[in-house]
Amino acid sequence: MQKWLLLLTVALCLLTTTGRNVFKSGRTSKDPPCPSFPKPPTCEMDGFHSNSDLQMLFARLASENPDLCEVTSIGKSKKGIDMPVLRITGPELKNDVKPKVKLVGNMHGDEVVGRELIIEFALHIIQNYPTDQRIKNLIDRLEIFLAPTLNPDGFAACTRRNSQAIDMNRDFPDRLRPKETHSKAHETRIIMAWIKSTNFALSGNFHGGEIVVNYPYDAGNKKGGRYSADTDIFRAVSLDYASHNLPMRDTKDFAQGITNGADWYPVYGGMQDWNYEVAGCMEVTLEVSCDKWPAFSTMQAYWEENLESFLSFHEFSLNGVRGRVLDAVTLEPLRANITVDDRPFKVFSGTDGDFTRILLPRAETYEVHVACESYIQQNMTVQLSEEEPGVFVEIFLKKETPPGSPTSSPPTSPSPPPPSPPPTPTPPLPMPTPTPTPTPPSPSTKEPTSPTKPGATVIQSSPVPPPVSPPPPSPFTRPSPPRPTKSLVPLQVPPSFEPGSSIPDPLYISLIVFGVLVLMFYLRRRKGRALVSLSK
Repeated sequence: MQKWLLLLTVALCLLTTTGRNVFKSGRTSKDPPCPSFPKPPTCEMDGFHSNSDLQMLFARLASENPDLCEVTSIGKSKKGIDMPVLRITGPELKNDVKPKVKLVGNMHGDEVVGRELIIEFALHIIQNYPTDQRIKNLIDRLEIFLAPTLNPDGFAACTRRNSQAIDMNRDFPDRLRPKETHSKAHETRIIMAWIKSTNFALSGNFHGGEIVVNYPYDAGNKKGGRYSADTDIFRAVSLDYASHNLPMRDTKDFAQGITNGADWYPVYGGMQDWNYEVAGCMEVTLEVSCDKWPAFSTMQAYWEENLESFLSFHEFSLNGVRGRVLDAVTLEPLRANITVDDRPFKVFSGTDGDFTRILLPRAETYEVHVACESYIQQNMTVQLSEEEPGVFVEIFLKKETPPGSPTSSPPTSPSPPPPSPPPTPTPPLPMPTPTPTPTPPSPSTKEPTSPTKPGATVIQSSPVPPPVSPPPPSPFTRPSPPRPTKSLVPLQVPPSFEPGSSIPDPLYISLIVFGVLVLMFYLRRRKGRALVSLSK
C-alpha cells in the first residue's frame, strides 16, 4: 500500500509541475495561449501612446471634428496627470434618446492592450463616419464615451496599482461588505463621481491576462449571491462580444468565452459590481489578451480580433426601452428611477429626463415602473420583439396631492397637451399574502406525561424521602482510577502522529503530501490561473 501511495505522489508532482495546462478547465497542451504563468510586462513604450500623447491626440480629434467630438475629463490622478474622456456623438434626435455607452481601460497600469484598442477605436469611427453607414448609425444614435486610462500613474510606472499602491479594482464599495464604504484610492473616488454624473446604460472595462468576458457578480460565494436578476441580459451581451472574437469564442478555458465573475474567482470591491448595484449601469469586464503588456507589433492582431466585437457591443445598447420622463403639467424633465418587473436593478433618468433600460426581446411583455419623489408612480406595459427589439416612450408623471388640499380644485392654468398620449397605466403587481405564523404553545400549557427516562426529573404528587447518597467529593480531591495490581509502566508514544497509532512514519508523510497535491489539483481546476496571476 505504501509503495502505491508513493508512486501516486510522484505522478501528481510531475503533472502539477510539467503539465499545468492539463488542469485548466479542459485545456490541453495543444491549445493556444494564456499560460499558467503569463509573461511579465515588457514595459516597452515604443509605439504605445504615452499619457501626454493621449491628451494631445484627443485634443486634436476634438478640434478637427467639433461636430462629433468633445474632450472632457474624469479628473486628475494622485500625481496630477489628466484622465481624458472623448465623447463622440452626432446630431440631436427629436423623437428618440441616445443610450450612453462607455469604454474604460488601463485600470491596472500594466495592462495596456485595452488602452490602445480604445484609442484605435476612436480613430477608426471618426475617420469612417462620413463613408461607413454602420458607423454613422452608431454615432448618430448613441453617445459614446472613451476613457483609455483610469490609472495614468500606474501606466507611467508600469505597475498594476496606482501611486498609492492600491489595486483600484478592489477599492469600490461592495454590496457584500457594507461596512467598507470608503474608497482609499484618489482615482477611485473621482471615477465614482464621474460615473454618477452621467446615466450610462452599458460599459466595457478592459483588462489583460486572460481572454474572456466576465459578467456580474464578481463578489459571491458558494452560499449564493453570484448571479444577478439580469443574468440573462449579461450573458447575452457577453456572448455577443465573445462570438465575434475568434480566440475568445474558441477558448477551452471558458464555455463560449464567457464566465460569471464569482464562478471564475471572487473579487470584492470591484468596479463592475458597483456600476450595476449603485450607478445603474450594466458593465462587463473584457479580458482581451494573455500578455498584459505585449510588444507593440502585436497590436494590429488584437485590433482585428476585437473590431467587430466593439461595434456589436455598442449596437447591443439599442435593445430595450428608452425614453424621457417629464412633468405632466410643465413638461420639465424629471430625475426618476425606472425598474422592470420584479427585478431590483434601477436605472436613472438624466438631466434631460432621458433613460435607457437594456432588455431582451421576448414573447411576454415587460412591466415598467417609473417613480419620482413627490410624483405619482406610473406603470406601463412594453412589448419587445425580434423585429422591434428597442422602443422609445415618453412618460408623464403627475404630482402627488399635498395632504389637506382639496383633490378637486381646478388648476390655476390650463395644462398644455402632451406631445403624445401617455402610455396606458397598469395596476401594480399584487403583493403575496403573508403566511400566518403558527402561535407557539403557552408556557403554562403542560405536555402529556411521558414515561420516565433516565436522567429525567419526576414530579411526585406526595413528598418522597430522598435516597441516601454518599457525601460529595471535595473539589480539591481528584478521583483516582483503580490501581493496577502491578507497577506502572511509562506510556511509550510511537513516533507517528497519535498515541496508539500503528501507521508507519513514511506512509503518514506520503498521505499528507498526497492530500496537499489533490487539493492543489482541485483548486487549479476550479480557479485556473487565478491563484498565480491576477487578471481582472
